[in-house]
Amino acid sequence: MDSPDRIEDKTERIEELEIAAKSMSSQLVQLRGQLNSSERHNDVLLAQIRQQADQLQNMQREQTRSNTYPPKSGSGAVKALKLLNDEIYHAAASMTDLLEGINKRFVVGDADGTPARAEYLKSILGLELTKKLQDEAQYPIEETNPFYTQIALQGCLIASCMRIITSWYPTEWEFGDLLAVVYERVRGSAGVDKANAWRRMTLQSCAPPADRNAKLAAFLIDQVRVVMAVCGWPAESDTEKVTEAFQHKVYNLVALALHLNTLRTSSAPGEIEPTSVDRGRTFEPGRMENEFPFERTKRNRAAPNFIPDEQVVCTVGLGLKCLDAGNIEPQTLLRPKVILYGALL
Repeated sequence: MDSPDRIEDKTERIEELEIAAKSMSSQLVQLRGQLNSSERHNDVLLAQIRQQADQLQNMQREQTRSNTYPPKSGSGAVKALKLLNDEIYHAAASMTDLLEGINKRFVVGDADGTPARAEYLKSILGLELTKKLQDEAQYPIEETNPFYTQIALQGCLIASCMRIITSWYPTEWEFGDLLAVVYERVRGSAGVDKANAWRRMTLQSCAPPADRNAKLAAFLIDQVRVVMAVCGWPAESDTEKVTEAFQHKVYNLVALALHLNTLRTSSAPGEIEPTSVDRGRTFEPGRMENEFPFERTKRNRAAPNFIPDEQVVCTVGLGLKCLDAGNIEPQTLLRPKVILYGALL
């Protein structure tokens, strides 16, 4: 057994330990309070820093936007694109006027591949407008609506010129598409700078063929022939005279499209981009222009396969966007013009 002195020593030691524990507990509570206070202070500072950063970023954005001007190539592209849209409109309207004086065959046959051509048109003009053209083809010329013909010609010429403008190698479509795919792969694996360097060298080595303009003019004329065939005009001497009469205008369209292609490829990727609207999209007033406003008709919206009046049928005027100086977001320089389904009713 422990002696009384030893027990007393242990008791005193226990008391000392208890006092020390209480002191440490008090210090721990105090430290926790200080820590919580520091955390609250840090949260306040962090919130202030974030707010200041947001304000600074917003100020920089506003300053960038206020000082943003379209790139020089963008200004030239707007003029060229407006001219191209106007030339296509006038060409389509003039061709439609000439076609009104040529008799159509009253039954659309498949000897010249008209059904296949109609399927091709659906990919550009959509099912609804193509069906309108096929239906109109069965009526005498005096009973048909020239509006559908003109819209079809505009839509096809716009889509074809868009292809010329955006191609890496106009006339050699598949090769151009391949170059675009390779560029994206280089950009994904090696980065933007190396991809752009590869792009510059590749485009410099892609010398255009001597007969490029003639090939592209023939390409546009083929689009006109497709529309005429689906609309019911046979491939005869009278219709060939129409295409021959517009050879000069077609070459002008090719020259404008190639000029825009040069402006696009000589700029940084994405700096200027022509825009069109996919068929089937819903009309957005801030991003598109309705080329032919219409009065709404009473229709059964609960009917199967109901098509809204605001659904885009095709693009009849190209738009243009560019990247601003701060590369914050694309800037719309020109809105694409579209035909809506309500205009067909």
